[in-house]
Amino acid sequence: MSRSRIKTAVFGYTTATSDKIGKQQANRRYRRRVNQTLQNQPELLPQLRELTCVWDMPKDGKGFWKEAHEEAFRK
Repeated sequence: MSRSRIKTAVFGYTTATSDKIGKQQANRRYRRRVNQTLQNQPELLPQLRELTCVWDMPKDGKGFWKEAHEEAFRK
């Protein structure tokens, strides 16, 4: 994989490698609440943003690094 490179200069703001675990937990929490609500009050479904906060995820988003050096594109 010596020629393996990242194509764009987009990097996460923290050292966390992925948001996968946070997204899984948020969606499980949402699906559980929807199933409970459907049994009691089917006309009042919750929104995903009511149950989760994007600031609680492992990564704080992504940013574009305009002047990235060649070393930054190596995997």
